[in-house]
Amino acid sequence: MPKKRIINAHAHVFTSQFVPPLLAKTIVIWPLYYLINTRQIVALAKRYYSWKHSLKFPTEDGSDKVFKRRRNKRSWTVFASGFRRIDLLYYIYKILLIWLAAVALIYSITLLAGIFGLDEKTSEAIKWIKDKMSSLYMYFEINNWLKLVWVAVVLIFINWSRRIIGLVLKGLFPIFRSILSSNGNELLERYLLMGRFALYGTQRGVAQRALHQLPPNSDMVILPMDMEEMGAGKTKLRSDLLAKKSEKLEKGWTEDDFKDTYKYQMRELWEFVESRREDPEQGQ
Repeated sequence: MPKKRIINAHAHVFTSQFVPPLLAKTIVIWPLYYLINTRQIVALAKRYYSWKHSLKFPTEDGSDKVFKRRRNKRSWTVFASGFRRIDLLYYIYKILLIWLAAVALIYSITLLAGIFGLDEKTSEAIKWIKDKMSSLYMYFEINNWLKLVWVAVVLIFINWSRRIIGLVLKGLFPIFRSILSSNGNELLERYLLMGRFALYGTQRGVAQRALHQLPPNSDMVILPMDMEEMGAGKTKLRSDLLAKKSEKLEKGWTEDDFKDTYKYQMRELWEFVESRREDPEQGQ
């Protein structure tokens, strides 16, 4: 008996230009959600994934970085394995990481205290810790930009530090209880996914990528979304999409299709559906 055809009945393939810029409005207070702008976060995520994928695939000049990256990874694995066998060096390395994370935590608290404030008792405790560490030459004052760089580097490269710093910030600053909550984490994951799929450019590209992940002859039901009424800012088409306006008008699009992003979203999806009707194997 042949297997039944698989149909994904709930597929979202919209890209970031159809998403309002102030999604963070649901988890942080005014005016902080303006600092967590959808377009900016997605653009950063897109740059990261572009860099990550550039290491996996051949470059335009034909050189392939895949094997070089694998060699470097093997070399690092061999070095790290040998390094761990030398107990003294390994313990020094661990202590160094703990020190870097501890200083990053103090820098984080200091920077945020200047914005949100701290109660007197906590401020005195932080000052006492800084004075003790300074007396041991383990803490030093630097300008705020360098503090931000220090914190960013620690959070990126020392994985376990993120959880500890996050827990302390949630305890000291109530605003982080919503940002670092499950809703906040879900929003961050959504930003990263939008940045990842922004590499495909259009809903058609995202849909075809999704179909490639399903078995042959599978299909899906696409669910578009009009997010203009969320109260999270106005959506806006990217300039590269608007640049193709004349080309799309020649293919039967109308001026009305460019008046708002939801109409554009629906027309782009309809174009994809029509192309699959003409060629059912497309996207498989």
